[in-house]
Formats: sequence, structure tokens, C-alpha cells
Amino acid sequence: SICDKVILSLSILTFSLMDFTLTISQTDHIKP
Repeated sequence: SICDKVILSLSILTFSLMDFTLTISQTDHIKP
């Protein structure tokens, strides 16, 4: 159903955002 697709999209988007944020924080830690 459309609802399932929306939920799936939101889950993927949230996961991608978390992954992106984590990558940014790791990069910040590496900087002197």
C-alpha cells in the first residue's frame, strides 16, 4: 500500500541521515 511505501521511505531517510551525521562527527574528531 501507499502507507507502507511512505513508512519505508521515512525509515530509509532516517537511517541515511543518522549515517550521514555519524560520518560528519567522525570527520570532526579526525580534524586537529
